[in-house]
Amino acid sequence: PYTTLFRSYKITPTSKKSIQFYSTSSYDTMGFLYNSSMKQLAFNDDGGSGNNFKISYTMSANTTYILGCKFYSTTRTGSIPVKLTSNSSSTTENISLNTTKTARFTSKGAMRYYKYTPSSLAHVTFYSSGSYDTIGYLYNSSLQRITSNDDGGSGHNFKITYTLKANTTYYFGCKFYSSSRTGSFNVRLAGQGAESISLNTTRN
Repeated sequence: PYTTLFRSYKITPTSKKSIQFYSTSSYDTMGFLYNSSMKQLAFNDDGGSGNNFKISYTMSANTTYILGCKFYSTTRTGSIPVKLTSNSSSTTENISLNTTKTARFTSKGAMRYYKYTPSSLAHVTFYSSGSYDTIGYLYNSSLQRITSNDDGGSGHNFKITYTLKANTTYYFGCKFYSSSRTGSFNVRLAGQGAESISLNTTRN
């Protein structure tokens, strides 16, 4: 709770965490996420219930973040109840090209991550298959989000297509769209690495 126009909170997780920062106010609120240099990483206005904000983000270990909140109205004062939660069941495993994994979720709202480091330039598609609504994410090695997708695949499945740099680590994340659902769905990282070619040669 606060009575000023802007309130900030600092957190430095000791391990990688998928967090949700949100308010439960009866008024319209806004939420912000910054790095230690106060560069904005995320912002939300009405992503939570009612007119409350809600920010979901994957934080790197031993990295300081600043969480901020305020009323949408610049003339309002009072208090904003805020909460910071983490999915402790979030896990990371390695994935290879053209392999299918079963992403299992035993805790509500959990995220699952897959790590991949291509040895050469790779054109990939990361997608889910199943009967439920899913969301997919792509992060760089610092766990900064590169892109995300909700319903780009068949039905309500996600689908992300991206060109990965050689010898660079990436993280692919996925979860159910519903924060109350548990269960499983399949994910696949499909694609191929760049092929070598010589001068004055023909390729099919």
